[in-house]
Amino acid sequence: MRNKILTKFLILLIGLFLFSTIIPAQFRTTTPIKKGPDLQIKIACPSPAKAYAGQSLGTSIKVWVRNVGDTPPGKYYLGAVVDPGNKVKEFNEGNNTAICRLIIYKQGSTAQKLPDLIVKNIKLVNDCKIAVTVANIGNAGVPADKYVLPNAVGIQMYNGSKPWGGLILSGFDPAGKLKNPGGVATYIWFPGAANLNLKPGWNTLKVIADNNKNLTELKEDNNTLTKRVYCKKTADTAEIKIPKRFFLDFNDAYLVYQPSTKTLQIAAQSNVLSYGSDWQKAKIYPYLYDLKEKFWKGFYWQVNTSRKEVYRVRGGTFGKISPGKKEKLTNVTVDVVGNSNNPTRFFLRFKTAYLVYVPKTKTIQIITEGNVLSYGSDWQKCNLKPYLYHLKQNVWKGFYWKVNTSRKQVYRITGGIFCKISPGSSAVLNIGVRVVE
Repeated sequence: MRNKILTKFLILLIGLFLFSTIIPAQFRTTTPIKKGPDLQIKIACPSPAKAYAGQSLGTSIKVWVRNVGDTPPGKYYLGAVVDPGNKVKEFNEGNNTAICRLIIYKQGSTAQKLPDLIVKNIKLVNDCKIAVTVANIGNAGVPADKYVLPNAVGIQMYNGSKPWGGLILSGFDPAGKLKNPGGVATYIWFPGAANLNLKPGWNTLKVIADNNKNLTELKEDNNTLTKRVYCKKTADTAEIKIPKRFFLDFNDAYLVYQPSTKTLQIAAQSNVLSYGSDWQKAKIYPYLYDLKEKFWKGFYWQVNTSRKEVYRVRGGTFGKISPGKKEKLTNVTVDVVGNSNNPTRFFLRFKTAYLVYVPKTKTIQIITEGNVLSYGSDWQKCNLKPYLYHLKQNVWKGFYWKVNTSRKQVYRITGGIFCKISPGSSAVLNIGVRVVE
């Protein structure tokens, strides 16, 4: 009983109106639902709804409107207003209207003769150019006046949420194939527009046919196609120049020396960069050590673990107490394990250090304080692409470094195949990359 009373009440409060193609301003407003007393009206119907003159059209609230027999065929908007007399005081008075499109056909028509455009396919062709295919699956052709302004049908593309160009049918389908039912037209999307070139990798493209709603169709909800495409440009390697050299900047590099075994290592990112086979070491006192890369000429380093200082000595005699000019290396920190006057081992931590690689000659140097710590004779190097390199210290097992100069990133690859593009576990290293073209 309650439902019958409510239905009757709603019918009394609802006004149904039929408009031509111009929509009154009050029917263009939508307002979010808020708390408080509020009546709303919704009409559920196809997009657009279709009926013949004299036939009935139902709404979601079961209110039926009969079109009078002399209503001229054409496009209309069916509008409904709840509480048209404003008899109910509401929290929001701006959401009492709803509309849907309505097409009335001539009485006695045997079939609806309308075009129906769909975006049939989006695919990539040579050099990641975009091919868009639109088909007319309706039972009538697209009228000629829909190819040209001011009534032209538009085709619009988006790359993600960004507009990616659009054009009208005369540009998309100059041969007029869609003027026939079953016609199919394909267009290469602005091949000369550099600003519409896809970036390498995955792109999400969406194309809308009749985006401006200038064409009356059998169905209005099948005009859009969204597709993910992968761009792998064959010209990528030609577009990227081989760098003259690149630098890998370390923020955690260090040299560690163990006096009892005279073993020396240089490391960064938890990986050993050099095992010190090309270094000379000498103990002057339990707290004083001379260190020298074998190619250094006219100087060496002297480490005082008691003072925790490092000096570059010029003009002295390596391995002996001798006069010479000392220069303190202020960007090198000394950490001692054990007694500072007789350490178990000590670390020289470098504030700045880097590896430099020259692709043309495949030469490596590891440098700090303007001195070469290693000439990379115990390294393997592979130039895979103008922007992609594999580097590996000879003693490393099961992993290597991959350097991408385009992305300016260094990766530790585990389980891959050195000097080949292969699957493997990849971890980004905290190493800066500088490129000299």
